[in-house]
Amino acid sequence: MGALSNQSEALLRLDELRQKLLRKAAKDPRPPLKPKPRPGEIQDAIVKVLGEHSPGPLEIKQIVYAAEDLLGKRVSRDTINSALSVGSKGKSPLFVRVGPGRYRLAP
Repeated sequence: MGALSNQSEALLRLDELRQKLLRKAAKDPRPPLKPKPRPGEIQDAIVKVLGEHSPGPLEIKQIVYAAEDLLGKRVSRDTINSALSVGSKGKSPLFVRVGPGRYRLAP
């Protein structure tokens, strides 16, 4: 009997917590999450940004600001950095790293 009553108490506490959270959510709902960028959206924006400033290289912070302006939303510096890193490797890279934190379009 003891184990079952402990389980019932736990379920009651869990239900109370659920009700409390539902009331809180009804009073102050969170804004919906913004959708993640579609595959290639960030990379396409970087190509366009670097293409407009060709042939000179840009610093990552310049690329971030220009990409945000182009996309009309905030973009993480880490996301841009990752796209640049991935895009500058392989047999036919899109970007060339010309120095620490500086990139240009590949020829």
